[in-house]
Amino acid sequence: MPTLEALMPIAPAGPDVEAAIAFYESELGFTVDFRDVSPTAMAVIQRDGVQLMLQRTDDKHWAEQTAYRIRTRDVEALYRECQATGGKAIHPNGKLEQKPWGSTEFAILDPFGVCITFYEFPTPEAASER
Repeated sequence: MPTLEALMPIAPAGPDVEAAIAFYESELGFTVDFRDVSPTAMAVIQRDGVQLMLQRTDDKHWAEQTAYRIRTRDVEALYRECQATGGKAIHPNGKLEQKPWGSTEFAILDPFGVCITFYEFPTPEAASER
């Protein structure tokens, strides 16, 4: 039976893919899996089991209308990582909090305007402790 194993969304990176790569490396700990030859038109970055394809574009509207949700293990530790780099990537309305639907999450904005929310649902053990 066929199985879907992973999703690699295309993220609008703005006109400077190298600047986008630098952001994802320094702020979120991603590494480069593949970089298109010069002029850089795209790159594939990854962290743990998540991959994004960064695509060069001048279309700011595309970026501002793009959002991703990444399920995370230990979202609080990831939030602390983002704070440790200065916290400037954290969305002004995206501070770490528990949502009414049960997840704990926070959001970041990349330099071109893409919003990424990192979220975690409690484990069954943690939920039973409440």
